[in-house]
Amino acid sequence: ALRLYHFFLSHQRDRISSAPADFKKEWDAIEEKARKALRLRHLSLNTEKSYLNWLRQFQGFLGARNPEQLQGTDIQDFLTHLAVERQVSSSTQSQALNALVFVYRHVLRKEIQGLIEAVRAKRKRRLPVVMTPQEVERVFAKMAGVHQLMAMLTYGCGLRLTECASLRIKDIDLGQGILLVRAAKEDKDRRTVLPERLKDPLIQH
Repeated sequence: ALRLYHFFLSHQRDRISSAPADFKKEWDAIEEKARKALRLRHLSLNTEKSYLNWLRQFQGFLGARNPEQLQGTDIQDFLTHLAVERQVSSSTQSQALNALVFVYRHVLRKEIQGLIEAVRAKRKRRLPVVMTPQEVERVFAKMAGVHQLMAMLTYGCGLRLTECASLRIKDIDLGQGILLVRAAKEDKDRRTVLPERLKDPLIQH
């Protein structure tokens, strides 16, 4: 599967390089405008990278096409390609849709009328693998120092990795046992409970 994916990327790069120079400049301009639009709305760096990556893949799928002639059916064809030929997951297909709708709306100034009738990727249901508290404790016991503290904060406070890495001293309220997560999902702040057992390790750190 990995070889097929690399072959697909190589094929897409060949299609992009074969596009007329003037169209490539227009695609480059669209990418730059999309980057500015994303940053203007204070979306995360990960979102920016993801959206721009989907824009490039969309360009590669279309080949030598003038971006001024894009229509909603082009998104529909691309999403169908993702589901049928690349067999991506439902969440991956939805991410691609969100990225392209953003570009159409905020860069190309085109509204996609009606629903996009693409073949939808199958939503696979998987039961989550949940570790027992005893298993978690054994993992913590194999760690030490700041990495152990970060792992315990991530687990005990329900943090994402980037949220844990971005914590500052002023985000921790030891008196009330509260931890403030800044600019979390959708650029919103939130509060979470700080476990009692982490107070002393945080003070020492």
